[in-house]
Amino acid sequence: MGGRCTICKHPEGAQIDRDLVQGKMKQADVANRYGVSQSAISRHYQRCIGVKIRAGAKDLAVSEGRTLVDEIEDIKSKTRGIYADAIKGKDMALALAALDRLTKQIDVFSAMMFKYEELQRSEQDVRQDMDWIDLRGRIISALEPYPDALNAVVNAIDA
Repeated sequence: MGGRCTICKHPEGAQIDRDLVQGKMKQADVANRYGVSQSAISRHYQRCIGVKIRAGAKDLAVSEGRTLVDEIEDIKSKTRGIYADAIKGKDMALALAALDRLTKQIDVFSAMMFKYEELQRSEQDVRQDMDWIDLRGRIISALEPYPDALNAVVNAIDA
């Protein structure tokens, strides 16, 4: 994230993030809109967006002291208020529009949370892989004085 990512460094990076997280546009359309490659958008989405979602207040501040999650919750609250007012005023068209918008907001939030949980699982898998690599290295180092045992263990691990 950030160091080599052209999207993170892009002048409109925050808006690109919003467009990707909202899911209203295909990644190819986002790429075309901002004049960047689709592969850069895809890499950014896979490698950077989840980190920003996890970091919340640190990396994806939308306004002073507020995170993207805060903004979504605020918008959902306002939309619920519009819905309630529309029901009281018997404006069913507005009520349905507010309900439709609320459903879309919940979908966006759900997609963000799914991505967050998916990234947490991926990080756990990476940590387990790193633990295994470390353990494998220690086993192999311990067996170096015993070439026959080393070969047997390496063959068993690689089988």
